[in-house]
Parts: sequence; structure tokens; C-alpha cells
Amino acid sequence: MTSPLVDMLWVVRTPVVLLSGVLAATAAVLAGDPLPVAALVALCLVLAGGYAAADLVDLPVDRVSAPHRPLPSGRVRPGAVAVTSSVATALGLAAALGTGSGPLVLYLFAYAALFVVYARWLRTRWVVKESVTVVAFSSVVFVPVLAGGAFDRDVLVLLAQVVLFTAGREAFMDARDARGDRAVADVTRPGPLVAATGAVAAAASVVWAAVTWLDGVAEAAAIALAGLSALWLTRSVRGWAWGVAEALKVAALFVFATTIGVRVG
Repeated sequence: MTSPLVDMLWVVRTPVVLLSGVLAATAAVLAGDPLPVAALVALCLVLAGGYAAADLVDLPVDRVSAPHRPLPSGRVRPGAVAVTSSVATALGLAAALGTGSGPLVLYLFAYAALFVVYARWLRTRWVVKESVTVVAFSSVVFVPVLAGGAFDRDVLVLLAQVVLFTAGREAFMDARDARGDRAVADVTRPGPLVAATGAVAAAASVVWAAVTWLDGVAEAAAIALAGLSALWLTRSVRGWAWGVAEALKVAALFVFATTIGVRVG
């Protein structure tokens, strides 16, 4: 039995939110220009609020595909999730306004609006959803520029890695949710071959990032830690598909967090 706080942290997709923040920070480090803390906090809060709202929308599907998750299992109440989503989004947008950066404010307002579009229209259209999700998630690497920071060509390489990671992971996750989508909304999702290809592509992007940004001991350590964490999660999280999905996020977190540590150090 997990605590209500831990359950809510899963609802707001804490690993994905952390990965987004780490990617934005990595882009800033590669450009040699620190990311303002307020901009990072604003990004994470808006994403957390949006993911919580998405969990409410996906509740009927998750009751079939992922009944063990906090919301469909009943460990977290929909009303609490709605309040958390609203408060996190409001605080995030307020933090963005506090940065004084017009482009960043517009970006985060647009990102918050995208979650509403997802709820009303996007989630039932797989190809469009996949494309928009890849663009939206990958765009976090430009947050430092939107916040007034410098730009470096290395950020474009980082962008390519994030696009590959996101496209692969989304394809895998959509295939994982296929049974629930068919049962609730008669939505067609990709089959096992696309899912396997997506998982391989996401894993390859993590290795590509480690080889690109890290050298020697740091590279080997990051890949080894990512691999060990992936193996542990795949075996320990309920259901192999959920294990793989969580492992991909943690592996990416290890590699990009190590990149920040090495570059800053």
C-alpha cells in the first residue's frame, strides 16, 4: 500500500516531468547559459497539472489497461486530481509570468491549452496525437531560449535524440494501451511490431545520447546505471509493459542528468 502523496506523484507523471526539466536544463548547459530556476519550476508545474488532467480523461481506458494505477484503482479520488491539476497549472503559469519572459509565458500557456485539446479531441486520433506529442515533448529543449538564454547548435542534436526517444516511447505506450482503447472508445492503436520497434528506438536514443555527450568512465557508468535501472524496473513494476515504459524514462534521466553533472563539473 502506497501513501496518498506517492500516488499523487504518479498521477502527475513525476518521472516524465523530471525528465522534461532535465532536458531543458541539459539544453541550457550545452548552450553554456544557465536556465532560470523560475522558468524550470514553471515548466514542471504546468506539465504536472496537464498530466493530471490527462489522467482524468484517460480514466475509462486505464480501468481496462492499467487498473493498478492510483486513479483507476481508487487510491486517489478524481476530485483530488482535478484540484491538483488546477492548482499546479495556475502556479506554473504564475511562475512563468514572474519570469518576465513573454515568449516563455506564451509557450507555457499554449502547452496548457494543448492538454485541453488532448482531452476534447486529440486522444482518439492516434497518428495526429503521436505527431503532436512528439513535437510538444521535444520542444522543452527550447525553453532556455524562450527564457532569454543563448542557443547552441548542440541543442539541435539533443532535439533529434529527444524526438527519437519520444516517438519510440509513445508508439510503445499506445500499443500497450490498445486493449483499453478498443474496449472504451473503439480506437485503433499500433500493433506489437510497432510497439517493439518503438521500444528499441527509444532505447537507442538513450545510448546515442550517452555516446554523444559523455566520454570514458562517465559514458560507461551512465549506460551501465541506465541498463541496471531498466532491468530492475522491467522485473519489478507490475506487468512487463509498464516496466519497460518506466525503465525507458529512468534510463533517459540517468544519461541526461549525468550529462549536466559532467558539463557543469
